[in-house]
Amino acid sequence: MGTTAEVGSQAELGRLQSLGWEAPPRDAEGVRWLRRDGAQVSYPRDVLDNLSGGGGEGFWLDARADAVGEVLREASIKTLWDVGAGSGAMAKRLGRDGIDVLSVEPLPEGALEIAHMGAEVFCGTLHDLGLPSGSLPAVGLFDVVEHLEDPSDLLREVARVLSPTGTLVVTVPAYQWLWSAEDEALGHFRRYSTKTLRSALEESGFTVRSARYCFASLVPPAALLRTLPHRLGRRSTPDEVLERNSARLNPGAASTWARRVLALEARAARHVRLPFGLSVLAVAQRRSVP
Repeated sequence: MGTTAEVGSQAELGRLQSLGWEAPPRDAEGVRWLRRDGAQVSYPRDVLDNLSGGGGEGFWLDARADAVGEVLREASIKTLWDVGAGSGAMAKRLGRDGIDVLSVEPLPEGALEIAHMGAEVFCGTLHDLGLPSGSLPAVGLFDVVEHLEDPSDLLREVARVLSPTGTLVVTVPAYQWLWSAEDEALGHFRRYSTKTLRSALEESGFTVRSARYCFASLVPPAALLRTLPHRLGRRSTPDEVLERNSARLNPGAASTWARRVLALEARAARHVRLPFGLSVLAVAQRRSVP
């Protein structure tokens, strides 16, 4: 992560301390512990094993970080709280782009991976932090909301701690009709459209600035290779799904054509709004109270 990111994270913690908040101390492994029980998380720990080594590698992780990074640059965001950070995929990539990322991860396995990268990490939930109201400049929920049966509790806590001018950036998997065994194995409760994500955010106290689809080129292969077999009765075991997920994320399966296609798509998306995609990316702000 580098010393610049560390200095930025310490400055953010110092700013919060000036508001009367105290961060828990780091332990010898670099984690700031709020809890050690992993909370109740609908996410398989085996996936974290596939993402070991600084957040994992793979074309999809890179493409997601590129899309989010562009949003952060446009909004001039330099400090981000990554809530539900997994094993640090976004902290690693955004940190390389000069964003100071502070990670919040409820699973100890993920928190330890992030700490081993040298990044700032709290093991616990956003509620556990007990942050001052209106104190955070930006929060990221990257493929987190779909793991919550009722995301309103988390979203309202984000709205509480976000500053009046702060930004929430959210990514979720798109389209319920793309549901497959992978969603079940990964602990998803639902997939979203731009409309349903917008509604969830607005009902939790946000004004949505934008909601758009990403990764349109990945929809046909996802439908053919995952959704269609699932609908035809082909039921993959969780182990089979995790093996495919590992192949999709790890370096040995990083596909040259996928990177090239996604790069071309990203350039096109700067000028033309994609009509569909494998993910939804939304940007929101806390709704002002009259």
